[in-house]
Amino acid sequence: MKEAFARQANALLDGGVDGFIIETMTALDEVTIAIEAVKSVGGAVPVLASMSFNRAGNDFKTMMGVDVETAVAKIVSLDVDAVGFNFGTVSLGEYIELAEKFVSAVQALSADVIVYAEPNAGKPELVEGQAVYKVSPEDFAAAVEKIHSAGVSIIGGCYGTSPAHIRATAEELQS
Repeated sequence: MKEAFARQANALLDGGVDGFIIETMTALDEVTIAIEAVKSVGGAVPVLASMSFNRAGNDFKTMMGVDVETAVAKIVSLDVDAVGFNFGTVSLGEYIELAEKFVSAVQALSADVIVYAEPNAGKPELVEGQAVYKVSPEDFAAAVEKIHSAGVSIIGGCYGTSPAHIRATAEELQS
């Protein structure tokens, strides 16, 4: 796996990327291998790594059972520029809670690592066999403002977000 990730990273570097985003990881061994591979190619570009979390009782875990504190500790120890979360089957309110947990876990370890988030446009609903995200751009932007206020510095969007969601978010954060 490390060799495959390194080949991909080399090709991207040759293509002129500005940085690497390793995302939607669920297992610590896989995210570790991906980060190590990207860093091994010698590029001086930023490396961001995120994992996908779902609600697990009163906590959040990846589908492989990794909790926020364990994920953050491992990823931060690999000297990334930013650590975060994306995807998952959580509501916007739960993304806000997850952001608070992430920021707290990162701040306990390092003042230099940035926290980033790429939430879905809400929790997917299955409609006629298709995953549908019904959160409006305005509601998404309002939630993202709270995620930003929790201390998340870099924000994007994952499943269900559209240019309208990103535009509304930019307007909300600039106001």
